[in-house]
Amino acid sequence: MSKWFLDRRQEFIAATFHQFGQIRRADIVREFEVTNAIASADIAKFLDRGNLDGSIRYDVSAKIYVIEGVRMFDVKRLDAIQEAEDWLTEVIDSSLGPDWTSRDAARQILDRMIDDHDHLALVCDVP
Repeated sequence: MSKWFLDRRQEFIAATFHQFGQIRRADIVREFEVTNAIASADIAKFLDRGNLDGSIRYDVSAKIYVIEGVRMFDVKRLDAIQEAEDWLTEVIDSSLGPDWTSRDAARQILDRMIDDHDHLALVCDVP
């Protein structure tokens, strides 16, 4: 399955939590026509990424994930992290050759991050 589809489901989870303070696996299944297993994995990935400032409680009887103690979502931070991750993945994928080491890939990344004035430049805006 494409990373693009996974990203859309992650955005949906964030938006649903933000708007309603809760989400069910069934919401993801209905919206994206995926299996319960995929919906569960998507929620687990979302929670593992630390996108929330608070905790999630799973209500077994209602079969729903509920936010507790969350002050606010930082969607811009999530987007910036995702952008940096995508950029690094692209650099590494494009720089690795058959005889390249991880040090060669790191050198390529740093070369792309150093600006004309020998300053380390950010590759994306981090709020």
